[in-house]
This record gives sequence, structure tokens and C-alpha cells, in this order.
Amino acid sequence: MKISLEQFTELIKNYKQLRDDEECVHQAMKKLSPDFGGFYLCRYTELFDKMLKLLMNDKNEWISWWMYEKEWGTKKKFDCYDKNKKLIPSTTIKDLYNLIKI
Repeated sequence: MKISLEQFTELIKNYKQLRDDEECVHQAMKKLSPDFGGFYLCRYTELFDKMLKLLMNDKNEWISWWMYEKEWGTKKKFDCYDKNKKLIPSTTIKDLYNLIKI
């Protein structure tokens, strides 16, 4: 079952906000104790990634690639190209949604 672009966008935006909030906690703990190792809630990350992959039938794992390798669509180093070496847009959530549908 695929979800709509609007639903997909809402989930991605909410997940990004949660990750940003997690980073704020990490930075606050680091400020209190420079030797603090790190703060990361991997259980919800793994669950969310798996759920979204299943909802979108993302067999090529574009979602994880876009969030982590492409850093939420911001990193040009990880642009992708079709077989004719034409750039496939991958900077927005809508681009990601369309990429999964290819």
C-alpha cells in the first residue's frame, strides 16, 4: 500500500523534527558534560524506517538513502542519475516520493 504525497510529506517532516529534537538533547548533554558520549534513540529510528519502507514499498531503500546519505536532500555529492546520465531530482520530499515510484 502506498500512501499519498501529503501523508508521506507529513510523516517525513515529523520524523525530521523528532531527529532535530534528539540532536538538541544531545547537544545540551554535551554542553553539560563535554565527555558525554552521545544521545540516540535507535529503536524509534529503526521502527520508523521499517514502517515507512513498507508503506511505500521502497524496495531500493531510497528513503534511508535520502535521509541519511543525502542528508534530507541537501547533499549534492549523492545526486542520482538515470541510465542516460540525466540528473534525477532528489532534493525535496516530493522528489523522493517520485523517485520511489520509478
